[in-house]
Amino acid sequence: MLAELPADRLRALYPRDLPNAPGAATTERVMLQRKLAAVRRLGYATNFGESGRGIAAVGACVRNSQGESVAALAVALPSTRCPRSRVRELATEVCAVAKRASEAL
Repeated sequence: MLAELPADRLRALYPRDLPNAPGAATTERVMLQRKLAAVRRLGYATNFGESGRGIAAVGACVRNSQGESVAALAVALPSTRCPRSRVRELATEVCAVAKRASEAL
């Protein structure tokens, strides 16, 4: 959902670089902006150990009838069961479920 924020709201949340958290993929705001642009382009986000050691996740936004992001769905699993080669497969499923949830709103 962070990728859906307008640039001014993102700057307000992170006026400087991001806090240095264990497992964080990036702490530089410029790098975050690039990653968020990729999330928007792909339609889903991934997380490999950024939120918790040994955890992998793929998530997608649920949108209202105006196309606005109102929620998110994600699947999380042990990273040992989620090689990066499975990301596209998981993303396809997560995006399909998020689309059905969006249509049900």
